[in-house]
Amino acid sequence: MFKNRSPIELRQASEVLLYEFSMLTALQVGLASGIAGESPMTNSLVESFAIHTRILFGFFHGEKSRVTDVVAAEFFEEPSVWLKRRPSVTPLLTRAKAMADRQVAHFTEERLTLTTQKKTWRHNEIVQDLGRVYAEFASLGCRHKVGSLWQPEPRSDDEEV
Repeated sequence: MFKNRSPIELRQASEVLLYEFSMLTALQVGLASGIAGESPMTNSLVESFAIHTRILFGFFHGEKSRVTDVVAAEFFEEPSVWLKRRPSVTPLLTRAKAMADRQVAHFTEERLTLTTQKKTWRHNEIVQDLGRVYAEFASLGCRHKVGSLWQPEPRSDDEEV
């Protein structure tokens, strides 16, 4: 069951969502650049990427398992609007969620026999897939429920459009 959150709670949640997606994209850039080289720092970046992927997956596609979980459907008067309109979960996102669960969030037996191939994260494609879901969420008219960071910057009259 979805929680009936106050406008203030939804605005606060939207700021956290913006943070999560900003972190995901910053990590994508960092990983693509090879900034950490072959070091434990690269593992830290990958694990952080996995956690932010898992959080965003849960927000957009997850089942609400705890009353404290915040999910996208709560931003809509009728949660079914989001459930019908959100993009389908791609096979890549399903795999990424499972990888985050098994390789980062939990100490599983699977981690004992992981090969490099099984540990490979397709960062760019994951961000593209989550970006499509994020864009659909942002386009569905819940502007009055999101925080100020989501609002366009005001322009002065002399700025070109």
